[in-house]
Amino acid sequence: MNGNLIKLSRTNRSVSKNTFKEALNYMKLENTEPPSIFPSSAYLYAILMDDRIRKNNW
Repeated sequence: MNGNLIKLSRTNRSVSKNTFKEALNYMKLENTEPPSIFPSSAYLYAILMDDRIRKNNW
């Protein structure tokens, strides 16, 4: 974390907290296609679908 950004450890990219908030509107996803409008969508999908994050909420 760096302020409002989450630094992705395996790439030179960061994702803002606001991007995660917007992506939550698309949860209950089958795959990464719907959030592909977001930067780093595969990472975003993987983080949001992690059981430690979602805790069966979606």
